[in-house]
Amino acid sequence: MAINKKYGINPRLISLITGKDLSEIPDSPTASMLPGHYGRIVARKMDKFSREFPKNVHSLTCTSCNHKGNYDLGLVVIDNKKLKNLSQDKSIDGEIESPSIMDCIQATGYFRCRQCNAAGYWKFSAKTEMAFYIGSISAAIFDNKDASKQLFTYGVLNLADGSRHRWATDAEEHYLNKLAGQPEDSFTWNRLANSYLKGGRPDLAAVAFEQSLKIDPAQMESLYSLGKILHEAGEDEAAARYLRQVLINAKRYGRMKAEDMRDMLTSTMEYLLIIYDDFEKFLSALPKAQDMLLPGETLSDSCAIGFMDLTIYPDDYKSFYPLAEMYMGKRRDELADRTFCKSISKADKNLLFPEGRREKKSGKKKKKKGKK
Repeated sequence: MAINKKYGINPRLISLITGKDLSEIPDSPTASMLPGHYGRIVARKMDKFSREFPKNVHSLTCTSCNHKGNYDLGLVVIDNKKLKNLSQDKSIDGEIESPSIMDCIQATGYFRCRQCNAAGYWKFSAKTEMAFYIGSISAAIFDNKDASKQLFTYGVLNLADGSRHRWATDAEEHYLNKLAGQPEDSFTWNRLANSYLKGGRPDLAAVAFEQSLKIDPAQMESLYSLGKILHEAGEDEAAARYLRQVLINAKRYGRMKAEDMRDMLTSTMEYLLIIYDDFEKFLSALPKAQDMLLPGETLSDSCAIGFMDLTIYPDDYKSFYPLAEMYMGKRRDELADRTFCKSISKADKNLLFPEGRREKKSGKKKKKKGKK
């Protein structure tokens, strides 16, 4: 119960995945009720996770039950255009409504009322409003580009479909409404999971990523993100399984730009190298050409690529680019700056991943080298 009281869970999420009617689910579900395998594991290890944004705790009052509490709003984004218009009173149905900075903000943090589990209906105290005004001034004076240190910033938050929502729970409802009509849309499950992750809820993100992969096991972005979450949770064996699948499925994935795909593959291999903590083990764990074949596909049908004298510097992510491009298949042709690679003959395809070796360079920086 303590986990739920601190973080909150939307009963609709459980209902959509399990098929249970909302009447069968408590108004305030606990983490033990999360569907799938990994959400409950991650919920027990929430303190292990790094934060995209620093804690930004403020006092809010739930207008559904009038309970007052302190909640982590994450990054507060201020619409500068609306803020400039605050001095003008708004007339609604002939009555004058006092302007509030609340009308100008969006927040990334995901939170629900600890008393009634409602979300999206909040009232600010005068003290909280003053803190927001001070935050808006600070954001205007100190333009901090480091997201890990930002509490307030100027701009707007739009979802991929262009919609705009004040609270993370509003964005959640938007996605859940979509999924109610299209529950087999793995990409929308992925986007819902991303919103949970941005809101500081890796437990809910794991649930949604897992559901995305249940629908489409080749959903590359969900494979990567779930693998990353599991690594942070200390579940490295499971993390490595999902991260290997990222490499296996990349060449058939078409829902991201080639440059973004290469960066994701590079990050995937960096995580795998951390997990195995040994270059030879890392190399041997990488998917081989035959691992990437679809049923009925042969090596002659697939695009096998080999590299000569591949050198990887763990501290230089671009040194992973040639290896990342190999897993992109024909999609590497979309890259304007692809690194040198050469097609290998059918006779050489079994030599796609020979053993690697370590070397030192100038006695200063280690390089990890393998023949491909």
